[in-house]
Amino acid sequence: MSVIAIIGNKGGVGKTTLAINLATLLSEQAATCLLDADPQGSILHWAAMVDNANMPAVFDATANVGNAVAQYRDDYQHILIDCPPQLQSEQTQAALASADVVVIPVLPSPLDLWATVAVNEGIASARESNPDLKALLVINQMEPSTKHE
Repeated sequence: MSVIAIIGNKGGVGKTTLAINLATLLSEQAATCLLDADPQGSILHWAAMVDNANMPAVFDATANVGNAVAQYRDDYQHILIDCPPQLQSEQTQAALASADVVVIPVLPSPLDLWATVAVNEGIASARESNPDLKALLVINQMEPSTKHE
């Protein structure tokens, strides 16, 4: 059983798209669900528009992420949590407390990379109560010829 939180301190970096694609891939191997913890509700909207029996189950977790994880823990091998783009939001903090792995998508630009400094500090803080939390940084939308100095 794994709980994977997709977090970030900025909007527009691809959190929701990554959450959907990762959950869809994992659902081919084991029972997987997506918790939409972002008040924007993009994953809930996506699920309402898609007619695909092979897509993972989607649930609203904006009210209480911790309760949602506990509720679905026994039914799913993988639980992915799509978080709002605010590190200090109640939903993101609850996701960090519940997760085994946190995935941080970031765009390959200096400003986006700079925004991950606060995320790193937030993960360090979360590890005080969740010491086994693993973190992965995913560079999203990277062009092969991109060069930053």
